[in-house]
Amino acid sequence: MCEMRIEDAFVDPDGTIVVTGRIQGGPVVRGSRLWLVDGSVRYPVVAARFLRICARHDSETARAGENTAMILDGVPPHLQLRGLLLITAE
Repeated sequence: MCEMRIEDAFVDPDGTIVVTGRIQGGPVVRGSRLWLVDGSVRYPVVAARFLRICARHDSETARAGENTAMILDGVPPHLQLRGLLLITAE
């Protein structure tokens, strides 16, 4: 199982939601279905894209141990994301 604790979250200029954190037990690939865990409630989301701030291009995969910035699709608008957990939907 892969998981990532969300360290920070923001909305980019295009209006998409970006979360950052370190992947544990990865990898996560573009298009992966994940659960956003808020206590006992789970929300389904999709890893739409990974941003590489210092690289020349975006990546298709985030591997275990990597810090990543991930664009998520399907995030409920009312959630405070910082500190929540992302896990693989298995």
